[in-house]
Amino acid sequence: MTNSVEDQYVNLLARSIPAATIKRNEELFLKFLDWFPNPLAVKQMSRAQRSQVLEWGPEMRALIAGIELGKLVGKSHPEICGHAYSSVTLG
Repeated sequence: MTNSVEDQYVNLLARSIPAATIKRNEELFLKFLDWFPNPLAVKQMSRAQRSQVLEWGPEMRALIAGIELGKLVGKSHPEICGHAYSSVTLG
């Protein structure tokens, strides 16, 4: 993974935890970064790990929701209108 991806991951993670205090934000940020050091680790998060992360505090609900939204957006594709013909059909 390139440094720019790592930097972007760390930056987005730090901004995605809506903790009430700077100290609490730093605590949750470092714990999450320890458990999931890169985007691939987040992508491979198990249901059990997700449940454990949610137990860290109510602040983590927003982060997990953001991750789920990102997965949904990544899986979404524009609707295809019309027909697809194969070369066999066209002759």
